[in-house]
Amino acid sequence: MLINIDGWFGGGKSVLWSLLDGHSEIFVDPVHDYSFEPFLSLEINNEWLEKKHTSSLRKFLSYSEYYKLEKMMYDKYLPIHFSASHTLNIKYKLDFYSFDNALFDNLAKLNEWSPESIAFNLYSTLDYKWNDTLDSNRKYYASMGKADSYIYYHKIPKVFPNMKSIVVRRTVENIIATRTNRKERATDLNSLGVFRADFAKLVKSGEIEKICDYFKVIENLENQYPDKFLLIEFHDLIKNTEKEMYKVSNFLNVKFEDILVLPTRDGVILEDNDVSFIGEENDKAVDLFAKSELDKIKLHMKLYSLHGMPCNIFSLKSIFLYVLPIIKNKIIKRINK
Repeated sequence: MLINIDGWFGGGKSVLWSLLDGHSEIFVDPVHDYSFEPFLSLEINNEWLEKKHTSSLRKFLSYSEYYKLEKMMYDKYLPIHFSASHTLNIKYKLDFYSFDNALFDNLAKLNEWSPESIAFNLYSTLDYKWNDTLDSNRKYYASMGKADSYIYYHKIPKVFPNMKSIVVRRTVENIIATRTNRKERATDLNSLGVFRADFAKLVKSGEIEKICDYFKVIENLENQYPDKFLLIEFHDLIKNTEKEMYKVSNFLNVKFEDILVLPTRDGVILEDNDVSFIGEENDKAVDLFAKSELDKIKLHMKLYSLHGMPCNIFSLKSIFLYVLPIIKNKIIKRINK
């Protein structure tokens, strides 16, 4: 079974990632590669699934960060971001080519392919190659999702019927604080503004409204599929960790283990110079923003509550980018009639 660890960018999903890592029944993907996401956001041609067409699958995976697993092999380290300015690097131990060969060998042995069987084999093979052993005790394979694909999350119960999604909700202003202050590493690309995002540009692009819309969609999915979606509050996760992880273990139907209250990676407690994922919240807006910036965030949150659109209504570009896919989908539906 699969777990989607989700939350907006800079929203604290790495905390949950680290808390789940030590559980005996769960393997947590070390890299934020969201390799399952294209099966939600892209149209699937059933022909290549039926024919088990490997080159088509590779093309599909390239729309995710699957090949980040290869890149990090050359980087030689796995970065752990405690805050915008504090990163701990630990050893990266995957031979990507050995993993990749084993994955496609395993897929070739399947009688048929489906999005779920591909994702399951991807993460179970990654578990085997990362840990150099087969663990028959595994019940779940967990990976972090791609939050800005949330408009396709209604497809999850159908495309991945055995997937459970746990979403971490952090306050909008603290997410924006992290987004505008997080520094890229020497090997990171920043063309999409994931790191050191400009505050004014984020606001203009409709980022605040998108975050609000994201959590609204997740709330609706949790109400509709309570056995598939769980929304937990970031503040509660870091302050009342044991209580929240009991909630998570009940949702997953796994035994609560003491390791669930400790942020770890491969059995190593993630802590550096008294900085940790839990206890205190890092990158707080009240410490990083002026009152005028906080007021601007609150204004756009208020506006979203009135119009309900994931765009900045004062920006023609933001409105256009919101409307474009809607028009596109309508045209496609009309053509297909």
